[in-house]
Amino acid sequence: MERSQTILPVGETRIAFNYGQRDIALFVALGAALAQAQVLEFSIAHLLGLIESDGGGQYKDVSGGFLEKTLGALARKVKSHTTDSGLSTQLEEIVEKRNFVAHRVLQKYQWPMMNDESYLEAIRELDAIRQSLTDAEFVVTRALKEAKNLNLIVVGIDPETQQPRVLLE
Repeated sequence: MERSQTILPVGETRIAFNYGQRDIALFVALGAALAQAQVLEFSIAHLLGLIESDGGGQYKDVSGGFLEKTLGALARKVKSHTTDSGLSTQLEEIVEKRNFVAHRVLQKYQWPMMNDESYLEAIRELDAIRQSLTDAEFVVTRALKEAKNLNLIVVGIDPETQQPRVLLE
């Protein structure tokens, strides 16, 4: 098993990691998938807060405590606001994927006893899950916008041009 010290700069600070490059690549993919799960949770919490609030107040107040909920609890709440059975199924799959990333991915691939192909398979699976979580954010936003007739415009960064653009009207 390859182990060496990798040093990465963060601002003026250098951070040393005592993992091999394959482990670091795996952990980057794992972290990206977990970060995207949190982005999805934040987005859903915000939408639910907007739906269930009177339209005013500070963000933490408007979120109605949804920021403290798990993805599973948020998914159940989203389901209560829409009759779309396809969305319900997709949310169940997304929660399962998030739980897999958080609790079982390293076990599935038998980390740290992985070979190069296992690392590549795990990284590909994690990237596919990250993309599913990204896609789910727009699916949920669109579904809640339509179900609750929200006057909502979503602006984001176009991945190709890196310029702001309207993602959902």
